[in-house]
Amino acid sequence: MARAFRFTPSESRWKGQAQVHLPARSTSAWRQLGKRVGIVLGLLLLVTLIVYFDRGAYTDHANGGELTFVDALYYATVTMTTTGYGDITPVAQHARLINTLVVTPIRIAFLVLLVGTTVEVLANEGRRALMDSQWRKTLRNHTVVVGYGTMGQSAVGTLQRSGVPVERIVVIDNNPQAVAAAKAGGRTHFITRLGADDFAKVARQTWEQAGVIPEVTEDADSHTGAAFIFLEAATGNNAIIVASGAGGRIAPSDLDANARLIGSAAVFVTQLEQPIPAARRGLEIARAAGVTTILNPAPAAPLPDGMLALCDYVTPNESEAEALTGLPVTNVAEAEAAARALIANGAGAAVITLGGQGALFCDGRQAVHVPVFSAGRVVETTGAGDAFNGGFAAALAEGMTPVEAVRFGSATAGISVTRAGTAPSMPARAEIDALLAKGS
Repeated sequence: MARAFRFTPSESRWKGQAQVHLPARSTSAWRQLGKRVGIVLGLLLLVTLIVYFDRGAYTDHANGGELTFVDALYYATVTMTTTGYGDITPVAQHARLINTLVVTPIRIAFLVLLVGTTVEVLANEGRRALMDSQWRKTLRNHTVVVGYGTMGQSAVGTLQRSGVPVERIVVIDNNPQAVAAAKAGGRTHFITRLGADDFAKVARQTWEQAGVIPEVTEDADSHTGAAFIFLEAATGNNAIIVASGAGGRIAPSDLDANARLIGSAAVFVTQLEQPIPAARRGLEIARAAGVTTILNPAPAAPLPDGMLALCDYVTPNESEAEALTGLPVTNVAEAEAAARALIANGAGAAVITLGGQGALFCDGRQAVHVPVFSAGRVVETTGAGDAFNGGFAAALAEGMTPVEAVRFGSATAGISVTRAGTAPSMPARAEIDALLAKGS
């Protein structure tokens, strides 16, 4: 069945984590208060000028005579801060009308500003004090990583490998995608086509149990891909007959429809069980978005010119590497020669899996042989390649170095071959970590 994986860090291992978004720039409470005081003084001046320029329409019961500017200011102050007029009152009809239609609304606005500002300042300060108190309690004995770029991801990975629990790590970044990525652990999106049949139901149930998020196009004109596995009991080796069904109808348009998802991934993985044009389109989308790309060229098939240049990593087994390069691959030295040939044809790096001999990583500058991880008697090797690629991609998504990721993938595969089946043989994270701690 056709597969394309999207690895981003998962929410499951970070469930309950504090997710921090940096606030937008905001004006301080005191600056806001200053602005409002300025507005109040402006309103006071406006009423003062209205009264002063129409002073003949007002009477001063205390002193008599025409109002001065000070009298107008006094009237405006008393009028806006109380409900009466004081010693000065409007006597002309138009003055009373102006007080009703202009001065009274200004008085209401004044009171709203005065009371509202006081309440807001007190509420904000109280809320901030409460939030500060809660954060102090929440962040006690936590490690805070500011920024989740390359260095931040590396720091989080180092903390986890050093034994710091994920619930004790807080990542702060103002990029929503980076915040989502900080929820590390290997969330997988699976882009494929399924038929409308019982095999599709089985596939969905399997993904649900594994925590995989399906991005499925249902193809009612075909059937869900299936395979029959021939197993050699003595060695666990296998041969597989595949009926691709709907998976064989995956088209570049299916990848275009998921371009946003692919572009937001940490790592994109594809292989050759679906048509090659679809695999190539997925690699093109991922490469354009700066996403790390992995091609597992299985089953072996000739690749079009330029396809390897879209791959940061290509991960064939011995027979696939031989088919792609024309070179024999029966030992580590021959694997290195084939890896360098793949790099010469455009791949960024090559990882050749060698079954019982482990895996060989080469990026053109260094070649590193990673011995096999033995987790017990070999029962079935059918899912070993999938296990390796899944573990390798998840490790890269977590920020491990390529060689560390090869070791992680090898440990994943080493456990999977001790069990029957493909998806059911995939190990849990705790099992992989335990085998890595034990060593090969």
